Amino acid sequence: MDKKKVKPRIKIAMVASIAMLVMIGPSIVGAAKEALNTYIPSLGSTIKIDSTIYSLKKPITKSVDSRIVTVSDIYYNQESEFLMVEVEGNGQLPKDKAKLTINNKKLKSYESSVGKVEYMDRNISWMGTYFFKYHRPYNEKEIKFSMILDNDSKLDFNCKLNKAKSVEDISELGPTTTNKGITITAVVDEEKNKLSVNLLQHLDSNYVSLKYGAPYLDEYELEKHGENAVTLYDANNKEVKGRYDQGISGSEEKFIFDINGLKKPFKIVIPQVSATFFKGASSSQIIELPIPKNNDKVYINKEITLESKDKLVKDSNQKIKIISVEKEDDRYKVELKHYSEQNDITRLEHCIIVPVGKSTSPKAKDWFEGGLSGGAVGEDGEEVEFKLPYPDEDKLYVEIEGRNYMIKGPWEIAID
Repeated sequence: MDKKKVKPRIKIAMVASIAMLVMIGPSIVGAAKEALNTYIPSLGSTIKIDSTIYSLKKPITKSVDSRIVTVSDIYYNQESEFLMVEVEGNGQLPKDKAKLTINNKKLKSYESSVGKVEYMDRNISWMGTYFFKYHRPYNEKEIKFSMILDNDSKLDFNCKLNKAKSVEDISELGPTTTNKGITITAVVDEEKNKLSVNLLQHLDSNYVSLKYGAPYLDEYELEKHGENAVTLYDANNKEVKGRYDQGISGSEEKFIFDINGLKKPFKIVIPQVSATFFKGASSSQIIELPIPKNNDKVYINKEITLESKDKLVKDSNQKIKIISVEKEDDRYKVELKHYSEQNDITRLEHCIIVPVGKSTSPKAKDWFEGGLSGGAVGEDGEEVEFKLPYPDEDKLYVEIEGRNYMIKGPWEIAID
């Protein structure tokens, strides 16, 4: 297949672990968000927390038949009284229940958040988190995590958790820079001719997740987005683009640089960041939309302006147009047009739609059951699709929120 003809679609509600958590309900979101906000997985470190945190030292991958599954992290905080297991894999969705054996005690997951994802660069089709209630001290012996896949295969993972270190401030972990109200710290690890750089955000990851530059993984992506890639410059101004390694959590991302033949000191330049807000950085007034008959499409062509709620996006063009709505069975699709320009310093890129008023349901009061999916339409538009809470009604009441923004820098970090 010609890569240049592939246009990736975006699962709007699944951009990061935190984004997935908003789909599982308020009963556990608060504790889970607090956990991810204070914990840096790749470093095994926590920020400003008094209790003892345990986490998985490194991911564990296993395969059975054609399925490949990775336990990417396990997090346990006794004071929070829950244990969280993050997993990802290929194939169809696994079963929504899992088991865990810790300190010889067998547990069943009481909640899970597992959803489909679409990544051009990784061989996974789903990712998510299983939650277990547990409040006893961890004896630092192996624990066993067990799950059932879509083909009824069982996978067991024997894992050992390490005690996380605690620091007062993220800046203690490495060189730091600030621009446009965004502070970024780089944690650097050098091995032979490779420089590994973990970029950590200081903004509350309960609220926003940052993606840095335009990450490239192959020569096609480098050719297409190279000018916006995270770049390293050496003492002689030679440059090398950072290869995106993995988005580890909502608060950090890792890049690899080939520094063979380069001379220190180095400088890392981040041309832009993509900010995904989990509570909406801007929102519309309540909008009344028609619910057409099945397979009907209604053109709306209504312009609205979102109200900025965060200073990071206050200067962006918040004007959008609702082009059309369409219904198929209990699914509803909205096409939107954006008026922001490619050269805007802060550019609105993606919106989400949430139910309000009479369109909220007991199953999913503040979101649409099953989440949102969508994709780009042309150069300046997008589609948002979801399950209708009341498909037999003739009206839908919603608010449109600005969820993802591109913010131009640059951010420069000196590395001696």
